[in-house]
Amino acid sequence: MTPALQNALISYFVIFCRIGGCFMLAPGLSSARITPRIRLFAALSLSAALAPSLMQIVQPLVVEGGQDRFIGLIATETLTGAALGLTARALFFTFEMAAAAISQAIGLSSSFAPRIDDNEQAATLTAFLTLGATTLFFVAGFHVELTRAIFDSYSAVAPGSAFSAGALLSRMTVALRDSSLVALRIAAPFFVLSLLTHLAIGLVNRAAPQVAIYFVAAPLVMAIGLGALYLLAPTMLSLFLDFQAFLIERL
Repeated sequence: MTPALQNALISYFVIFCRIGGCFMLAPGLSSARITPRIRLFAALSLSAALAPSLMQIVQPLVVEGGQDRFIGLIATETLTGAALGLTARALFFTFEMAAAAISQAIGLSSSFAPRIDDNEQAATLTAFLTLGATTLFFVAGFHVELTRAIFDSYSAVAPGSAFSAGALLSRMTVALRDSSLVALRIAAPFFVLSLLTHLAIGLVNRAAPQVAIYFVAAPLVMAIGLGALYLLAPTMLSLFLDFQAFLIERL
């Protein structure tokens, strides 16, 4: 193998490290439903597509550095890609928390279904809302925007630069804080609805203690909650899409 070909292959692998690190944690792409082989081929294909544009940035570092520099490049590039994927996924963490709270508020937390992004189970409504959010992520083209963010990250965080754990923690803190506020806005109507319905149930129980109000009220709470979900779902998903676009734009 000629030195030029060897340097080119090493540079390609360095590019793959950042893209593969992002794919390990990116929303949708890191799902347990996608086999590691498909995820690997997707990362290799994207690396091959971006390599002609990025080779002029990466290859000088490979040529000038030795083995220690190469190991450092692998570590920093993988961590940088993982930081991009984790930041893009921040809203999914909090959205799942909001979906679980909604399931609890309207009395649909006792039945379970497989999650789209993991092998564990969650409440049926939580799994359904998470599936919808993941579907919207791809329908809205955010996976393409994530690819563009990976490419642009080579200008913001050049290969070979020192990895700053403090900057990563600061970015993740801001992303999780803002995502939590969005998730609270999504779930807030159901918190109010749950409070009002249970307050009404309590008043009826005090007025007519001989009535088994729980067995009467449980289906009513579910029906009201599902009706509210039907009316509010477009607004909820619109909030999700708007903030997801903002997160990826800020990567």
